[in-house]
Amino acid sequence: HAGIMNLDTAEITTTGAQSNQLVAMKDSTLDANKVKGISTGNSASAVRSYANSQITISNSVLSATGALANGIYTQGFDADHQAIVTLDNSLVSSATREGILAEGANTQINVNNNSTVQSGNGVLLRARSFIDTNTGVTAQSQVNLSASNSHLEGEIIADTGSVVDVYLNSG
Repeated sequence: HAGIMNLDTAEITTTGAQSNQLVAMKDSTLDANKVKGISTGNSASAVRSYANSQITISNSVLSATGALANGIYTQGFDADHQAIVTLDNSLVSSATREGILAEGANTQINVNNNSTVQSGNGVLLRARSFIDTNTGVTAQSQVNLSASNSHLEGEIIADTGSVVDVYLNSG
């Protein structure tokens, strides 16, 4: 699954179920600059990250409009290696769900430099557990949300056992 991808000046349109726009699998890096994207399928999030991945989105506008589609969806818990998603002068939105959903994830979300995360249900960030149906193991979420000179609006909800730390900076 490991790999590196650089995407510059692109338009992305996805329409099927789970047809996410930008995805970084475990141990992967994705840098996107000047990307305009829309996903309309069920569970088709704008951004999806897994354990120990890094996604940097700059000067971009990504929206998810399908049912059960989040702006940013992160999954996979690795205690030693966070998934990192960084927005720089970008807008990521969901028309129907959470702006950010972490399921059994260890994640750092950075929202910087005039970036915005929008939700369609009033929940900016939800951190919840994930049960692996193959092993029966439950992983809680641990999320660090850092915002600097950006716009965030909505509830922050952490289910039992999950942890959310929020760091805000005006400049």
